[in-house]
Amino acid sequence: MKLSANKVSENREELLIEIPKEDIAIKKEEKLKKYGKNAQLKGFRKGKAPKWAIENAYKDKIATEIIEEYYKIAIEKAREENPSRILSYASIKEFDFKDDTDLKMLINYPLIPEVQDIDFKELEYSDIPLEVKDEEINKTIDDIRDKLAYFKTVDKKSEIGDFLLVTFEGDDPNKEPATLEVMKKEKGVIDLEGLSKGEQVERELEISDADGSVSGSKKGKVKINVLAVQNKVLPEINDDLAKAATLGETLLEMRLKIREEIMKYKEEEARKKNEDELVNHLVKRYPLQIPEEILNDAAQDNINHFLKHYGDAFKADAELEKKLIEREKKVVERSYRWALLKDHIIEKEKINVTLEEAEKSLRDYYKEQYDTNQELIASKPKLIEKEVEYLKEQKVLNLLTSHGKKVEMKEELPHEHDPDGSCCSKNGEQSDEVLTQETIEENNKET
Repeated sequence: MKLSANKVSENREELLIEIPKEDIAIKKEEKLKKYGKNAQLKGFRKGKAPKWAIENAYKDKIATEIIEEYYKIAIEKAREENPSRILSYASIKEFDFKDDTDLKMLINYPLIPEVQDIDFKELEYSDIPLEVKDEEINKTIDDIRDKLAYFKTVDKKSEIGDFLLVTFEGDDPNKEPATLEVMKKEKGVIDLEGLSKGEQVERELEISDADGSVSGSKKGKVKINVLAVQNKVLPEINDDLAKAATLGETLLEMRLKIREEIMKYKEEEARKKNEDELVNHLVKRYPLQIPEEILNDAAQDNINHFLKHYGDAFKADAELEKKLIEREKKVVERSYRWALLKDHIIEKEKINVTLEEAEKSLRDYYKEQYDTNQELIASKPKLIEKEVEYLKEQKVLNLLTSHGKKVEMKEELPHEHDPDGSCCSKNGEQSDEVLTQETIEENNKET
């Protein structure tokens, strides 16, 4: 077998596959013997048909099998020669196969873009001012009070701000009653004002689908039984609240702990934003050309997944679906570019993470779980492998930050390629897959 490669553009290559006719003849004989053993042809006993009859009967089938087998062998050999060949997207451009001649196939496929040396200079990220305001602490305290509140039954007609303990006609008698808030009457809000204990009223509600989702177009009348009118009683803001919330012995101690937690959250959010800025700068400075068919397939797969769960509103709007795909292609392109650049940095800077480091990181992250069940990590090697990749990426981001220049924060603008502003999160909230032959083929299998 002879393979001759010819690069036709920056990210495309053609490969001429040539199989000598002598090899084809040997393979053909093997196929004739295989089919001849059990051939049941008219005029001959089973397995006793002459060679010419078998060849006439199975000629096309044998030719197809020979082509497929040599094609697979050639693809594997081509992949070994050059891992940057994305052969899962290979297509046969020309084909020549006749009796007593060499088999020739010309295939065309995309290439993984080459990454040149990366210059970390002139990378910038924002100097984000961090401050915790009293209003934020007060809002958190209000949320804590709301969670620690209790309901007190009152003997009166319901008013806005009250709560009703109710059941719905037709529900399982053993089902726990529901609590509904009495809200100002407006579109989409159930009118529950002016009701008393023991009343039964009929109201129009949105009806859930079988999967629990609400389409917004299905409505029906449901009878509501009022079991009680209740007030929500909020705890006082004092030292007892701090103790009940397990945030200290005094109100002052609670406020200090809340301030500390808010600051930690803001610092983490600022770090993520800075990392995302650095990734965006890098991706824009090195606009690697990702093959169009990969972008199309990945974007379409993501949109199909979206439409499967939320697509009723979009099924009749082909133009909107097309716009969604184009938008998703930009997100996918950014993701693939970052994956390639990141892997190049990992290789060039010799960044490494051991399994022990990944295991420790997971134990720290899931402290409550892993402290009580040490076997959980050992039973999930894939989780450890993902953590290794996550920690490698964090080391790359730390490297970019150390080389980057902190500048005055600019007005926040939407990201060009990443509307949700994320590059990588722990536990697969969003991941950037590495653009390799294995990744692409695995995605294809899943699709």
